[in-house]
Amino acid sequence: MVADDIKTEEEDYVPSGVQEIFAKKRLHKAQIDFISSQPRVLKWAMFCGALLIIAVYFSMPSSCVKGVSVSGNVNLPAEYIKEVSNIDTSHRFFLTVPFITEMRLKSNPMIQDAKVSLNANHVVSIDITEKKAIGYRYDSDEPTVILADHTTASLDSGYLDIIANIPLITGFDDEDETKQLCSAFADVETSVIADISEISQYKLPYDDQTLKILMRTGGYFVSNYHDLYMINQYHLVEKKVTDSSKCVFAFSGDTGDTVYTRTCPWNETASETEYWTDASGNVIKNSYGDQIAKHYYTDSSGSDALDSNGKKIAIPIDSNGTEVLDAKFQEHYEAGYYATGALVLPEGAE
Repeated sequence: MVADDIKTEEEDYVPSGVQEIFAKKRLHKAQIDFISSQPRVLKWAMFCGALLIIAVYFSMPSSCVKGVSVSGNVNLPAEYIKEVSNIDTSHRFFLTVPFITEMRLKSNPMIQDAKVSLNANHVVSIDITEKKAIGYRYDSDEPTVILADHTTASLDSGYLDIIANIPLITGFDDEDETKQLCSAFADVETSVIADISEISQYKLPYDDQTLKILMRTGGYFVSNYHDLYMINQYHLVEKKVTDSSKCVFAFSGDTGDTVYTRTCPWNETASETEYWTDASGNVIKNSYGDQIAKHYYTDSSGSDALDSNGKKIAIPIDSNGTEVLDAKFQEHYEAGYYATGALVLPEGAE
């Protein structure tokens, strides 16, 4: 037993020189580990410092949006656009991501395009392009805005005032008719749309696709879908018309575009209406079997245009019963080329 105890003590014994070597190795390894960990510690320190700075900055009022500038809007109030963008003075300026805000704005059925930018003094600028609104109507008693791109949008309380700038549309219940109406407004100026009060359908004997348009001034513009763009000239004609009870008509044909005035069709009585007749005195009918009413030119003031004998100058018709309007009637009339009641151009004149 004694011998075994002596052996164990000999085995556990380590010379002091060896222990010193092990201690130096451990110290050296610790130094290497400390040096290698310094960049990582520094990075973490910098990261934590940055987080602290950011947290402090975003907790300060100076980090907020100072203002929101809205441009390009016509019918949509600036406050409504700000609401859609979800940006206000409580929003953090540098947390505003322009393209996300643009996507949010463009998802609105009334907005065609949007550009958002971050400007100096913590101001966010929003520049939008609205879709052209041509009018509103009631679908199942719900007010709906009709847009020129053939889409619709529910009339939102946020832009309820739009009804003051667009007309009331009645009729056009057929989807194809609505599409035709939208297409017809493609070239109508927004400022002119704001001057229209109501749009409805009014079938004429010679054209079952006639539009009856009541202007806010009380006058009427009458045309088909194809010629509606000429309503842009309405006010130019209206200023010259002395008889406000007459309607402004538009017609485009081989001779050019013509805007003229005549008695409104709903004011024509059967006893007053004249019809075209052939050489035998029989009333001429169109391809629909309807009698073709005779209409007359008016002068620049809206009064009946008269020939040298004081007779009204009729608008001629072609073999199909379609009126053939002189696009330069006022010019030719004032030059005396209608003295006989029909257009007679001197040689070389156009």
